[in-house]
Amino acid sequence: MQFERGDKVLNDYKQGLNNIQTIDTANNNEAIKKFGLLIMSPEVTDIQIYGPDKVFVKVNGVYSQIGETIFNDDSELIALLNGLLSKSISNWKSIPDDPRSVIKDPSKAEIDTRMGDGSRISITLPPISEEITATIAKFKRKRMTMKDILVSGSLSSKMAEFLTWCVDSRLSILITGETGAGKTTLLQALAQRFGYERANETVIVIEDTPELLIESPYTNAIDYWRVVDNAEMGAEGGKMTLSDLVKMTLRRRMDRLVISEVRGEEAFYMVDANNTGTSGTLCTLHANSAREAVYRLQNLCLRSEAQGITLASIARDIGSAFQIIVHQTRDNRGRYIIKEIIEITAEESQNGPEIKFNPIFTYDIKKEEHIHVGIPTERILELAMQRAQKDCPKDFLRSDPAVWEQDFRK
Repeated sequence: MQFERGDKVLNDYKQGLNNIQTIDTANNNEAIKKFGLLIMSPEVTDIQIYGPDKVFVKVNGVYSQIGETIFNDDSELIALLNGLLSKSISNWKSIPDDPRSVIKDPSKAEIDTRMGDGSRISITLPPISEEITATIAKFKRKRMTMKDILVSGSLSSKMAEFLTWCVDSRLSILITGETGAGKTTLLQALAQRFGYERANETVIVIEDTPELLIESPYTNAIDYWRVVDNAEMGAEGGKMTLSDLVKMTLRRRMDRLVISEVRGEEAFYMVDANNTGTSGTLCTLHANSAREAVYRLQNLCLRSEAQGITLASIARDIGSAFQIIVHQTRDNRGRYIIKEIIEITAEESQNGPEIKFNPIFTYDIKKEEHIHVGIPTERILELAMQRAQKDCPKDFLRSDPAVWEQDFRK
């Protein structure tokens, strides 16, 4: 559902206004009750606040401004945010009545924490921002399946079958795209196949914000690890970073590794884990294309403190650690679209190891259709047989005949 303004969300739920039980309604605060409608609405996935007079909601991937006034002034907005912070899992202090005159240290003008239900709230205060701003990403308990994604038009049935075969064959997949492109949604849908070929695979899921919920009917051996910040450690201080957690997996037995998002030096340890016994890894990475994702992953690995890392060695390791890149984006109508599925390999050249790209599927923007443009290499077929005794379906060993007249490999 798309709409020009957010009034419809309020109108749909006004009849239940007096029944809202959220945050703090003891003083019958009308602003809190109105905001409760947005929190409780199953259609609203994200809420953005820019000062007391600008509230936006995200429905079906589209942001729209709420037409009705919710907060009359900063004090009502601060009361709401303090109510939310009181329910967070971190030990955050309350926002002062006038943050502009109290907060002098910019490092204390940003708050990022999680609610008890897994929702995430990020707040920015003056002097960093002109107004008090906040973003609330609601924890999504309903998980989309591959069937849901197929029905939405994000990919073709042939692509869905191919990706399912990749997961069953324990091939490692890097899911890339810009912010809000549906990377996590696709990851969770693919993870529902864990254990299908080998029951009760051991899976370690690593994330900084609890948003992944792997619901596979074939395995229960799923261990969730998450980043712990200084505030959660209390008086003892210290923290556990994403990089720390990924390094810990190198000392643990696991069949699969899932990382919600790679964005720092943990990339090197993830690649290392994939080359030291772990297979069938799923993770996401922000990038504008599949090819750019590889270069970005190389740069992230080079940030590691590990000794002896070179661009050539990283290229070789990445080409060995991952087999498939799925790049997802949004079209001009706001729909999630898988733009390309590419196989990657590392091949020796005069200049040392180089990443080679083998497109399997691509999306024709003008025709608005997905095209099967290539076939997997012998390397992938051998890995699938070695890891899961899975033959590649014959349909994937031939591409659409007319496609070879075009050069998709540039």
